[in-house]
Amino acid sequence: MSVPQAIGGASEALDFLANRWKGSRRKHAFAREICAAAVSGHVSQETARQAFIQAADEAKMSTCAPRGRS
Repeated sequence: MSVPQAIGGASEALDFLANRWKGSRRKHAFAREICAAAVSGHVSQETARQAFIQAADEAKMSTCAPRGRS
């Protein structure tokens, strides 16, 4: 089993989704879109966090997306 990748906010999540994603792509595109919107200030960091977690859960990936970091 792999060690969870710690993601420290929407910009780190967006980088992970763009460059290191190895899971299912069904919710991947939506998570990338939401994280990009959070980076530009159009949605909250929490909304991006939830989208990322949902995509990672669907892909059965171990993640650590702490609250309160941007």
